[in-house]
Amino acid sequence: MELIFYSKKNGVNQRLPITGNSLLGIEKVFDTDEFKEHKPFAYALIDGVEIKLFTDQVA
Repeated sequence: MELIFYSKKNGVNQRLPITGNSLLGIEKVFDTDEFKEHKPFAYALIDGVEIKLFTDQVA
């Protein structure tokens, strides 16, 4: 199972260059300078199901 990570920043779906097959440690990835602007808008697509990753983030 491959996870697809993307951002809905500015109302546009943008696939992010993050690879993996687990959500373990994903918060650390989004805390890096490269991805922290996307954290409030971050989603994962898992087996066709969209999941908002950080529900405590205010966009």
